[in-house]
Amino acid sequence: MRSLDFEEFLWAKGYDSSFVDEIYQYLINLKELPPFYLKLLFDLFEEYLLIGGLPEAVFKYAMLGHGARLSLRSIDKRCWLDQYS
Repeated sequence: MRSLDFEEFLWAKGYDSSFVDEIYQYLINLKELPPFYLKLLFDLFEEYLLIGGLPEAVFKYAMLGHGARLSLRSIDKRCWLDQYS
């Protein structure tokens, strides 16, 4: 099993293809992202880096919702233990 890329991570978080396509349009046309999108993408990318893109960890994180930031370490530990024990 491979890790999720950032786009797949966004889908797992509930962002649909239209959101991703809208971001792509800014990038393709070399247009500056509005500050709202820029902050949102930075925050989402930080979450992606912290979780690591492992499908099980992303699924558990997405199920916990917005308050899950404190649980990232326990999610990582549980996924690692499940995989290697």
